[in-house]
Amino acid sequence: MVLKEFKLARRSCDTCLIDLMLVCKRWHEIIAQSPQLWCHLEAPIPRRIAKLILARSQPYPLNVDWSLSYLVKRPARDDLESLVEVVAEHSNRISRLDVEVPSFSAAHIRTLLEAPTTTLESLRVRVEGHGSDSDDEEGLERFDLSEGLPIKYLNLDDVSTPLDTPRLSNLLTLALSHSAVPFSPQRLLQTLSGMQTLEYLSIYSAPELLESPRKSSTWVTLPRLKTLSLFNVPTFYNASLLTHIYTPACDQIVLYDKASWSLTGVSESVLDDGLWDLQNKQTTVLLGGTKYALAQKSLEISLSDRTVTITSPRDTRDRINLTFTRINTRSLRNGLARAVSQMPLGLPISLQLLAGSFSPTDPLDLTPWNERLESIYAHGANQCRDVMQQLLRRRGVQVAGRNEWVCQRLSEIRLVYTDEDEETPALDGEALLELARQRWSTEGCSALATPPSLFRVRCLASRFPHMWSVEAEARKILPEFELIEDLSEVQ
Repeated sequence: MVLKEFKLARRSCDTCLIDLMLVCKRWHEIIAQSPQLWCHLEAPIPRRIAKLILARSQPYPLNVDWSLSYLVKRPARDDLESLVEVVAEHSNRISRLDVEVPSFSAAHIRTLLEAPTTTLESLRVRVEGHGSDSDDEEGLERFDLSEGLPIKYLNLDDVSTPLDTPRLSNLLTLALSHSAVPFSPQRLLQTLSGMQTLEYLSIYSAPELLESPRKSSTWVTLPRLKTLSLFNVPTFYNASLLTHIYTPACDQIVLYDKASWSLTGVSESVLDDGLWDLQNKQTTVLLGGTKYALAQKSLEISLSDRTVTITSPRDTRDRINLTFTRINTRSLRNGLARAVSQMPLGLPISLQLLAGSFSPTDPLDLTPWNERLESIYAHGANQCRDVMQQLLRRRGVQVAGRNEWVCQRLSEIRLVYTDEDEETPALDGEALLELARQRWSTEGCSALATPPSLFRVRCLASRFPHMWSVEAEARKILPEFELIEDLSEVQ
């Protein structure tokens, strides 16, 4: 009963079981006769201990952790090759293989990776430090898997293997990083088309390409994919993947788009024109929907000078976190606004306009966001001033015989000036008071907008004296109005 719940932890002492056998004769007998306790092999270890573990674990499946990355002293090549040969003799029993090696000693592991592993279910291989090898060392850039039962979990980092093999057609998890990512996104799409059971897909640091992304009418549907992660992926690669892949069951999406400086304009055009169209099935998924209809939830959209970030609220189960990088975000903003204007009216949106997200000559038009905008946050004088000017506008749409205001359903307004902004009374304090009078005052106007539950302005009194002088009058019109000098809560 003492050892009934015993489990050998990873990175534990190599001789843990041997030490326990010395406790007493009874423990020695139980451990020696319990093969299930010997099923974890952590290398490199002395050859004689490896042989002991392999002998005593029979006939149970093996879990092998082969990591040289944490070693201070580099093992002798002959010792490593000898140890590999011992483990490879039992390769048909390996069910999980986790390899993490520096490139200077990666070649020795090829024997084990290409040995018959007919029962292997989980494989992770990470090769570190490519390009730092000496001329007399052979690295590991690629290996070929043996035939066997389908592998369920595959994670490759800086090493590749053919992905279009029958053994990988039933993968549940596929994670590819650096050189493991196919150079051609079309090749990756072709491979993914045969992986209908895939539930988790991660692409990290895809390669740059010196040709334009290709437009294609071919779609790849991954019906069971629940998590999609494209991190540090060049724009062109995203353009090819996100406009040709459909993941209807996906509820965890992480995307960090890395600008492709050599082909930025071409790639952005392909991505933005194709992606922000609700006729594109994947667009509804990226914006939080499933199938062809958007789910009734909310989105948080943040705009800055070089990035556009789209996230789902932090307290929701379904997580969306998309970051697109651009030299100029205008085309992306316009495409996103078109998509937003076509969304169901029940989808509330919180919009953050960060400093530099647009210039006075290239303002953001709030009109497409009218029916969905629930909250707006503006940071910086240009953004704050533009928001106030646009909220003074009417839409030109008749409702009950009156023109509705822009963003009629806006319930929260946050304007934050920086400590470097200088006041222009006509654009700041006077504009604020005019907005309050026109949009929410009952004097002389019967067509009022619904008062927000929160209207907060943050600015320094020393730099915005006129703004502070109109605080009391603005609060009479709108009791929810707050003027705060503390800038420390800037988001």
